[in-house]
This record gives sequence, C-alpha cells and structure tokens, in this order.
Amino acid sequence: MNESLIRIAAFTAGSVAPSARFRVRQYIGDLRASGVLMNEYFPRKGSAYPPRGTLDRIRWLPSLLSQRFSDLGSSMASDITLLQRQMVSTINTLERFTKRPRLLDVDDAIWMSARFGSVDSLAKRCDGVICGNDRIADHFSRLNRCIYIIPTAIDVRIFIPKNSDDKSVRRKIGWVGTSGNLKYLYAIEKVIENVLKLYDDVDLLVVSDKAPEFKSLAPSRVYYRTWSEENEVSDIQSMTLGLMPLADSPWAQGKCSFKMLQYMSCSVPAVVSPVGMNVQVAEKGGALLAATLSEWQEAIVSILVDDSLRGKLAKEARNAVCRFYATEKVATQLAEIFRFYV
Repeated sequence: MNESLIRIAAFTAGSVAPSARFRVRQYIGDLRASGVLMNEYFPRKGSAYPPRGTLDRIRWLPSLLSQRFSDLGSSMASDITLLQRQMVSTINTLERFTKRPRLLDVDDAIWMSARFGSVDSLAKRCDGVICGNDRIADHFSRLNRCIYIIPTAIDVRIFIPKNSDDKSVRRKIGWVGTSGNLKYLYAIEKVIENVLKLYDDVDLLVVSDKAPEFKSLAPSRVYYRTWSEENEVSDIQSMTLGLMPLADSPWAQGKCSFKMLQYMSCSVPAVVSPVGMNVQVAEKGGALLAATLSEWQEAIVSILVDDSLRGKLAKEARNAVCRFYATEKVATQLAEIFRFYV
C-alpha cells in the first residue's frame, strides 16, 4: 500500500443503502486517483436497520454490535473516520470510540427520525459535517462549526444518454423511487391521468421496489418495473421525461435531488416540485418547475409536444450534471476536505 495515501474508514448502513452506494462507494476509484483510499465498513450479516419482529430484534442487535465492534478495531489503522448516520439505526452506540478526526456525512433530514436527538448528539462529537445540500447544512451549522456542502454526485460515465437510434414507438413519462415516496406520485395522479387521455402514445413507467396502487389510472397505461441496479440506467434512458414531485415539508426539503440528477445525466428532461435543492438544480437548466397541478400538466405537455424544447432541455440537463455534479468533480472536493484533517 502506498504510505502517502490518506486512509478513510467509512461506516455505512449496508451494501444496498443508497447513501452508501452514492456517497461512498461510487467515489472509491476517483478518490484513489486523488490520493485517498476509502475503505467501507458495513454489516455483512443482516442490516443496520432493525427487523420488525421483537424476537428478531433481540437477535439482531447483539449480532450487529459484534460486527461493528470488530470493524471498529480494524478501522483504527485509518487516518480519518467517516460516519453515515449511526452504526445502529436511530441510536448512538460505538460512534464515540471511532478514531478521530471524525466526519459525519448526511444526505437526508435524518435528525427528524432519530431517537433521543442521537443525530444531533453525534454531529457535536464529530470534527466536521459533510452535508448534501443547504437545508441540511443549515441544521447542522448550529451544532458544528465545520460544515461542508457536497452534493450527491452522478457517475456520468454510467448514467449516459440513450442511443440516438432508439426507435421506440411509445413515449414514457417516468418516475423512479422507493415505495415510501410513491405518495408524492399519487399527489399528481389526476395530472397524469389527464395527460394519458390527451396522448394515446404516452404511458407511465414506475420503477420502484413495490408496484404502485393508483386509484384512477388505466392499468394498461401503467408499466411497473422492479428496481434493480442492473436495469436502472436503461429504465431511465427509456423515458421521454422524468418526474420528481415532492410535498413542501421539512423532510422533503432535506432531499438532495438525486432522482432529478439521474434523469438529467441521461439527457432526460425533468419536471420537479420547487422544493429544496430542486430549485438550485433547475436553475442550471434541464428541468421545469411545477408547484400546482395546472403547472404540472402544462410542464409535462410542453415537453411532450415541443420537440425543440425537449431537445434544449435534454442538452442542458446533461451539461448541468457534467459541470456541477459529476463524481470526478465531487471526489476532488471530498479529497480536499480529507486533506484538511490530515
């Protein structure tokens, strides 16, 4: 091993956790090129999140703590500790024993679901907090003097535009997200219904971990795809436009516009709610903002009917992601933060 490398011990929630994948794992190669070696530690058995059953939880906690304790010992050879949330979901346990300097990385309003103020307490024990957007930074700036705003990046070498020779007959309005966020899509169901009635060649594509349950949309016009890492890029590439509706709530304001950026990196124009970071991203081009149901319908229809507008937004979208949110650029910013602490 090159002794000049800065060694980071990153404790994450697991192999399938989005924050681990997109705020740690995808940077490993680019960070290595910048002289930073990122080693990820996550539960190899079970999950950092508790199972539902009481008996299962009783067995889960000792197993998880044992794994975390073992990883804690291994991490002591690193120069910096990077924590994503708590080692055990919603409560603090072994975090105070990790090696310093210690940084906390946050890409969601996780303090709202934490027990006993555990996230805020953890932030106070860290030497700095890396925040995914301004809203998150505003919260943690009251708890820690060293705040860094680093967006969740997109690997533009993977999330690429589709082949221009694609001759798909039907057009797709698309939405990607976890089933817990389907409520935001349901909120604009009437708009989608109106659009599908206007255009016979347009369908809705939903990519999630659970099939949606719409009240009024014709099943024949809704296509559900189970999310998979293998197919996520091709699913987005198949879309004519992507949707990111949100409620204007404190929780939603903490979101880092990642779904929107995924669309845009694939040159898929986005229609999004003007909530939190969405506004900042949209200002760079490639997306339309929609606050009311009438604005949602107007924005969706304008992209569907105006080839010139759709092409302009597609080009702006890809350019914006490549300029401001590409992993290579964000990894360089992260490397500078890590160097400050060594």
